[in-house]
Amino acid sequence: MYLDSLKNLGRKIELAPALIGLSLKLSMAFFFFLQTCLLSAGESLQIHGDDPVGKRELLLSQLSDLESLGHKNDLAIIESLVALSDSSVSLQLFGEASQFLSRALQIQRQSSGLFSPKQVRIIFKKMEIDSRAGDWDSVNASLENLYWLVMNKNVSRGDELIDNLMRLTEFHLIGVMDDSEELRAYHFQQASKISYQSLEIGKRLWEPQDRRLLILYYSLIKQLYMQSAAVEQGDDTAYALRAIVPGSTWVRPRRIVRSGFYRAGLKLYGGMAEVIHQGDEDSLETLAMLNLYIADWHLLFDKSVTEDSYTKAIDMFQTSSTDQAALDALLDRPRLLPVPNFFESLCDALEEDLRLDRIRSVQLSPVTNHKIFFQNWSDQMLLNQLFVEPDSNFSKEQDKTDHYQFRFSLNSLDTVAHWVKGRYRSNISVANELQIFAGPKDKNLEFIDDQLRLLHFRPRFEGGTATLSEGILVY
Repeated sequence: MYLDSLKNLGRKIELAPALIGLSLKLSMAFFFFLQTCLLSAGESLQIHGDDPVGKRELLLSQLSDLESLGHKNDLAIIESLVALSDSSVSLQLFGEASQFLSRALQIQRQSSGLFSPKQVRIIFKKMEIDSRAGDWDSVNASLENLYWLVMNKNVSRGDELIDNLMRLTEFHLIGVMDDSEELRAYHFQQASKISYQSLEIGKRLWEPQDRRLLILYYSLIKQLYMQSAAVEQGDDTAYALRAIVPGSTWVRPRRIVRSGFYRAGLKLYGGMAEVIHQGDEDSLETLAMLNLYIADWHLLFDKSVTEDSYTKAIDMFQTSSTDQAALDALLDRPRLLPVPNFFESLCDALEEDLRLDRIRSVQLSPVTNHKIFFQNWSDQMLLNQLFVEPDSNFSKEQDKTDHYQFRFSLNSLDTVAHWVKGRYRSNISVANELQIFAGPKDKNLEFIDDQLRLLHFRPRFEGGTATLSEGILVY
């Protein structure tokens, strides 16, 4: 009996190489079959390029063929599921698209582990789809999970870690607009927390003079302003941001909270100055740009030092041997504040002006009649000129039939008083006149007093002096 067992074991040992070889052959066959399917799918997708329904049906057929081989949880199927998700999104089938990605995510975790770095891109893609579908319960669950993975499980490192954190910040800012009202303050606070963490990580990873730090600093500065503006609204979000501790009914005075945002912003600008000072190249023009932005910051909080700050910035430009024509071009139009991006030079700022003018097809008539575009929080924030850099989709603003146009006038840095949300407000460099002359007639225009009266503008300068200006505000 013992000899029989040895003989059987010997047969199994002899068969093992054959079985391994067969397994390898089957795996290779599946690989080549999958590759053939993907290549033929790519060619067929080009044929069905203008037929999203046909493209989706083809992808479903390809997925069915792959699954018929018994490899339903094979890593190779993930790309097919991602492609199907994209196809469903093109047909506005967001729920179905999210389900495809959920399955892809499950396969990725089963094959590569719960902490696989490869799952990050799938989670982000699913979050984008869920946010477009308005499923913020799913988005928030993904936000918590992905933040935990990024911060605790090393699914990303170095520059990629910072990029992922900034993308999480962006989703929280989108949530300020799109998620339920009771969670808006939470999204504000989470966005700030993650942005501060990104900045601290950046300071450890990069050289002290690395200009990428300026982007992280300025992102935080804009968020501080967003929160200070939200505090002015007087709604539940404002009270939550003023709470002494999260969830408390005890709130700090509005004036104290805004003062805290103001001081925190100045501290961040100080950090930006340190980065610029440590640079090797001539940085006087960049410092002048920074001081221009600091003057804007004083203006946003109605500080009496605003005028002197603008004078200091303009004097620095002239000291730095700046091209006077370029400086005049930058200052010769009013600007909605805060400026979306920090520009290190006059050249960069003017190039952005030209780019946006081309996107909007702006026709500027007399020098004193300027056209300014403003949108509140949009669906995905990408069209919001105030806080996020506009992309090529900004041109869609021109095609909208529901935008308003207002004539506005600015009395340089003079104080203007208005009733806003039941309070008599005095602010500097806000629109003195704001009269609608184009737009839908059946809309409630209370937002003019509730929101547009609070918009601050950098005034137009002539010869270094703030002067009167008029223009059109497209909302």
